[in-house]
Amino acid sequence: MEKNKGIVLKTYQPYKCKLSILDMHVGKIMAVPNRDGIGNGACISYQIDEQPHIYFIRDINIIDMPMALAKDDILFVHHILELCYYFIPMGSTNPRIFPLLVKLYESPHIFQDTLLKKIFLFKCFTTLGLYPESKKFQQHSFLQLAATSIDNLTSPLVDLTIEKELDDWLLHCISSHPCIGNFKTVNFLHENRNL
Repeated sequence: MEKNKGIVLKTYQPYKCKLSILDMHVGKIMAVPNRDGIGNGACISYQIDEQPHIYFIRDINIIDMPMALAKDDILFVHHILELCYYFIPMGSTNPRIFPLLVKLYESPHIFQDTLLKKIFLFKCFTTLGLYPESKKFQQHSFLQLAATSIDNLTSPLVDLTIEKELDDWLLHCISSHPCIGNFKTVNFLHENRNL
């Protein structure tokens, strides 16, 4: 039997024996693992058994951790995980978000500068279908960023004016979440904002 693959968005261990996982096929799930020592951000493979309202996972293998990226900017890695935890609905099976997040492991060189990290956040939000409805944010530059593959993104696509608007765009998306008071990593955007 083929194993499922997922990314651990949040671990409740050691207090509770459960994980919030973005599963490649099933979507965002709450799962009870048969082992501990699995950290936030771990890309794992596992066998999965569904029970009402919860999944049980076993035969867990850690495939990868975003170590190269975390070494340079651990706040960014935690920011991505936190946003996915809060913004991806339970059971959501958006087929494009998992491959996008895998870029954190496969292509850490994409995230060499702050602007590319912001563009990645933008791509995550647009992939999830989240964006401000304000006319201010419906510009050609944002449509171009949304249509460009993450592999083809470069800093020169965005000038200083657009970067400021991108900062506003991202902060607007995040501040619209009803649990914004629980976010612990929103300072990534505040610290890297272009004023």
